[in-house]
Amino acid sequence: MSEHLDALTEEGLIKNIAESEDGLPHVRVVLDRGSASSFLPKLKQNIADREKEIQSLCDTHYQDFIRSADELVSVRQHTSNIRKTTLDFNAKVQSGGKELLSKSGELQSLIATHRQVKQVREAFIRLQEVLDQFSKVQQQMDSRKYLPALQSTLHIQNELLPKLKPRSVAVTLGKKTQELCDAIQTAVVAGFNEWLVKARWHALGIGLEAMADYEKRMSSLSGGKDGRVNQAKQHHDTTTKSKELLEGGDTSGLSFFQLYQCFHVHELLNAATEFQQRYAENRKQQVALDFSQLVMGPNQSLADAITDF
Repeated sequence: MSEHLDALTEEGLIKNIAESEDGLPHVRVVLDRGSASSFLPKLKQNIADREKEIQSLCDTHYQDFIRSADELVSVRQHTSNIRKTTLDFNAKVQSGGKELLSKSGELQSLIATHRQVKQVREAFIRLQEVLDQFSKVQQQMDSRKYLPALQSTLHIQNELLPKLKPRSVAVTLGKKTQELCDAIQTAVVAGFNEWLVKARWHALGIGLEAMADYEKRMSSLSGGKDGRVNQAKQHHDTTTKSKELLEGGDTSGLSFFQLYQCFHVHELLNAATEFQQRYAENRKQQVALDFSQLVMGPNQSLADAITDF
């Protein structure tokens, strides 16, 4: 170590001192050489250069430090502003959220109200359709169009009322449709009964005319004066009886409209079989009654034959 230091120049010693942790060997070499007077100024100059270098380095890093500190302060201020902005935004979001929740509740209420209004509107539309059909039925009944009236009533009862709300209204109107069905049935039965009376007189008139013609033919085939006088008298009596019976009825033509209408009405009401049985029984009774009035003299055998048939 000492030999190595002895070989160094003063500049080398100064440089080595700066890099070494122990400077005593360097001082001993300088003293052994006896060059302390020349070495010290160089050492002082080196120290001054080092201090200047440190000062320059410190100045440079100080400026960087100041700039970094300013940037840090700026960042801190910016962070503070961001924090304040974030807090303000959060407050606005919470306030807006409360308002949104309130508006959402109002919206749900409006939606429910709209749904109810829509349901009520649809109910009124259906009710109006039902009332229009009732009005149509009433017009048809006023015009005595009982079969179309019954069809419209059954359409109300089977198609429209099951869709109608509230149910209490549907039940009330259902009772009304049943009343209409009963009224229509009563009306067509009344018209049918009137038709039966008319048909009875019509058939009776035709029967009397046929019997009168029969008597006329029989008289033309009978011989003798007395026989012709007797047959003429019977023909006169029969003709007179026919006129008396026909005074209450019109034989100018018979329409079967009331019969068909009554049958179809009962058919729609699922009572066709009952109507047919009642009609057949009524006809049997009336035929028996009609021919019981015509059993007179030579008409006896013809009336018995027709009744048995």
